Amino acid sequence: MTEWWTSQEAGLFGAMAGSAVGVVGALIGTLAGAYARQGKLKPVVMALLALLTFACGGSLVAGITALVVKQPYHVWFPLLLLGIIGVSVGAGLIPVINNIYRQAEHRRFEAEQFRRA
Repeated sequence: MTEWWTSQEAGLFGAMAGSAVGVVGALIGTLAGAYARQGKLKPVVMALLALLTFACGGSLVAGITALVVKQPYHVWFPLLLLGIIGVSVGAGLIPVINNIYRQAEHRRFEAEQFRRA
């Protein structure tokens, strides 16, 4: 079987994909940090987080496939690295960010009840 890409292309892929995941992760962190406690931008934050997790899941599946079909190290390693880190961080943050939005909604509800009383 021929390798899917050369080691030089693997380095380029790893750099570009890793940078893209880092930029999207930073965007998610910035938006969630600035707006989640206020209960704002939940659809945007959660969509970006789901997109990141899903894309990294695809990388994880591709990496496992490359490992199973006995591709060289420079093919499967960047895929698995990106997939494992992205899925772990993304899936781990989903309940945390959801909880922050839930707390904001609860505070909003309590404030409304206080205003009515």
